[in-house]
Amino acid sequence: MLTSLRLTVGAMMTFLLFMALALYFVLAPSSDPQPGEGLLDAPQPWVLAAIAAAGVALHVLITLVGYRTPAIAPGTPADVAGGTSAAAMSSGTMLRAALSESVALASVALAFIVSEGSYLTYVVGAAVSLALFVVHAYPGERTIARTEASLEREGGRSHLRDRLLLPTPRPGAIQEL
Repeated sequence: MLTSLRLTVGAMMTFLLFMALALYFVLAPSSDPQPGEGLLDAPQPWVLAAIAAAGVALHVLITLVGYRTPAIAPGTPADVAGGTSAAAMSSGTMLRAALSESVALASVALAFIVSEGSYLTYVVGAAVSLALFVVHAYPGERTIARTEASLEREGGRSHLRDRLLLPTPRPGAIQEL
């Protein structure tokens, strides 16, 4: 399950790079560009500010909403808890990935609206989206631990790491020699 989640999120991240390649040709200026119509011209400051504000707002939204899961009650059988945990991890990952990708998708629309720096408008939006993907959507140790903490907040054991075939982390500074 963990491998399929990582492949899915990785494919969504790769899509942003292929979109940049496609937009390179779509947004390229004509053979005789006028001043301010070059492919690598900087967008207006309000465009960059809007993309940055959207990134910060989505980071806060994902932090508040993206890791919410149903709590596992104490005494829940391992197979039931594992199934619930796996479903919560999968749906939470897709929610966080969709929210992370929204900055790039909005910047595509914005790239066609602005007259200056249209290509870099998308590139900046894609960079913000990729940063959100890395921090929130890609199922690494950090996102697994946050999901697990949300599942186990009422004292039940989630068995998420068992379902993902991951070792249980041991406390202390040295994990393995």
